[in-house]
Amino acid sequence: IEVGPVRSARPYFIDIASEYGAAYMHVGGSPEATKQLRKRDDVVDVDQWYHSQFYWRDRRRASPHHIYTSTTRWLAAVEEREVASSTFGMWYFNEEAPSGWRPALEISIPGVNNGSATWRWRDGGYVRWFGDDAYRTRAGDTIAVNTIIVQQVTQRVLDAEGRLALDLRSEGFAWVFRDGVMTRGFWKYNKKEHRTRWYDDQGAEIALKSSRLWVHIVPTGVEPDVPLPVE
Repeated sequence: IEVGPVRSARPYFIDIASEYGAAYMHVGGSPEATKQLRKRDDVVDVDQWYHSQFYWRDRRRASPHHIYTSTTRWLAAVEEREVASSTFGMWYFNEEAPSGWRPALEISIPGVNNGSATWRWRDGGYVRWFGDDAYRTRAGDTIAVNTIIVQQVTQRVLDAEGRLALDLRSEGFAWVFRDGVMTRGFWKYNKKEHRTRWYDDQGAEIALKSSRLWVHIVPTGVEPDVPLPVE
């Protein structure tokens, strides 16, 4: 599977990767991110600047959107860098359709890429749209997922370049979408388990649908727009 473009490291990406003990593939990074990667031992740094054999440049695309990797290459990176098998805790999955959730056949998430990310329920999954057209990969495939999570986090500006710090180690509001319905609850980072999980208003962990899952991280104050279906 081709993946890209691969971009530079940020501290919040390192925080996410650390939950999995992952090999983190990136191209350089912000000063804070590169400083963290030098001293942290909960992720394996696979920087393209020093491990270019695991990447390639697509000459059809302009820099900096031209660096790609693939399943084959990151598996080779994992083997060469001797990445240990991860032992992270599983999320809660259940294939039963939720009861008591409200309909959610279209989801718009403002503020993504200076516009909005839109998902529409089609054929048992959520398909990503760009304007009036389904968003497609370079191979022409649509992007469809079974579960969408919108997770609110606090953020602050780190420097004059506008780089951000995101607080992924606390808790906040969250919205979970699956099976054409949604619920609102909250997310919480468990320090002892070193894992983020999502809960309903009663504190029970929300059941996710297995297979493809997409998590949108949004700043406090940004909420998904979910119009009620027209009857």
